Amino acid sequence: MAEERVFLLHSDKVEGSKLQHFLESNGFNVQRFLKPKELSDELKVRIPQVVVLRGDTKEYIISQVVNEIRSSQEYIPVLLICPAVESEAEKIFADSSADTFLIQPIRKTTFVSTVKLLIELRRLKNENRGLLDEVNKLKISLNKAQGTEPVTNFYNFEFFKKILGIELKRAQRYNFPLSIIVCAIDNYERLKEEVNESDLNSIILNISLLIRQNIRDLDVPVYYREGHIMIVMPHTGLDGAVTLAERLRAKVAGFRAENQPARRFTLSVGVAERGEAENISFHDMVKKALSALEKAISEGGNRVEVPEIA
Repeated sequence: MAEERVFLLHSDKVEGSKLQHFLESNGFNVQRFLKPKELSDELKVRIPQVVVLRGDTKEYIISQVVNEIRSSQEYIPVLLICPAVESEAEKIFADSSADTFLIQPIRKTTFVSTVKLLIELRRLKNENRGLLDEVNKLKISLNKAQGTEPVTNFYNFEFFKKILGIELKRAQRYNFPLSIIVCAIDNYERLKEEVNESDLNSIILNISLLIRQNIRDLDVPVYYREGHIMIVMPHTGLDGAVTLAERLRAKVAGFRAENQPARRFTLSVGVAERGEAENISFHDMVKKALSALEKAISEGGNRVEVPEIA
């Protein structure tokens, strides 16, 4: 397992040494860094299988470190070690764009098994980089042929039907999960009545940018209809999609528009998946997501829902 290299950015002498020992005693090659600059310099020379970051620190901005890791040509999973208070840990994770997190105190077995799972995730994602290249080529060709929705610059529903159809066939052929998310801006019709067109377009654009900044390159955002955005998520099961949906909901809840500073914005979100070994049509998958969205709206909005189990 010597080739399984882990980078550990943790300045606390006791905790950092303990985490390093946990990994090395299980055969991992661990390089520990005390400062982000040291990690950044090493990333230019070597690519690790996983990066572990200390999440309870004011020594650096976690999201900036994660973004630098994400700039690598290869996908590198990021694990955050967060403080013992769960609500604080969840907030740090939501703001970080990391892949997952563990809450202190850290158990050796949990820590090691999580790192192993992230290494497997990295292997699967990097094996499917060809899929990302193919999707990007399809995006470009369809953009030229059909154009995009002018405000968000997201692809339109015609593109969505094509890309979801392609991904469903891939998922069924290779037996991997696939999820879609449908987001609706709460009280959108009232918003249209109360603000002018220029302000409305600015609000939609900024919400769209928040969404784009918090999804993977492999994910495909689509402007479904007024106030509604769908996201296709290849290689993602229901749990992963719900985690992203909650992150998007929280990001929009914290958004403030310059032209409407007193106004609050929220999202209702429906999530549906194509599970492993499940055959499902394009129509039925969209129907499941919209059904979950309707449930979220009927429950008062600003929430994430999944389809009811039949």
